[in-house]
Amino acid sequence: MVDEFAASRLPDLPNAGYSSPKQKATSDLVMFWLRGIERDRVLLLQIVVDGPHWWRRIAGRAWGLNTGGRVSAVSTELLDRVFEYMRLLAGPNPAQQLLILLHQQQTALARQRDFRASTHEKAERRLRQGLADLRKSGR
Repeated sequence: MVDEFAASRLPDLPNAGYSSPKQKATSDLVMFWLRGIERDRVLLLQIVVDGPHWWRRIAGRAWGLNTGGRVSAVSTELLDRVFEYMRLLAGPNPAQQLLILLHQQQTALARQRDFRASTHEKAERRLRQGLADLRKSGR
């Protein structure tokens, strides 16, 4: 039987292997990170939009993968695999998704505090302009 949806599924979670306690701990860290990032869409999209170089720098420091001021080749490979997985989680057009999601959050906050139609019209204009700018830049 052919699985027609196989191409649409995400691959296995990246891991650092399990030959030592440190590698097991690193793999667990990656697993818990990815589970958490799936629930925080704004953070996921911001990381993907910022790019892999920023991700390597920040995550390498935060996860303690830096060795003597440099990130080892194994660590860089793991960070790259995690970034690629996050890119798959983000889906197509992460910059556009982020812009729309932030607009929705700002609109919800504005509606709680400001009931004027002009405020909502300005927000809609900013969203349209932001989407047009994204289309022009090709992101």
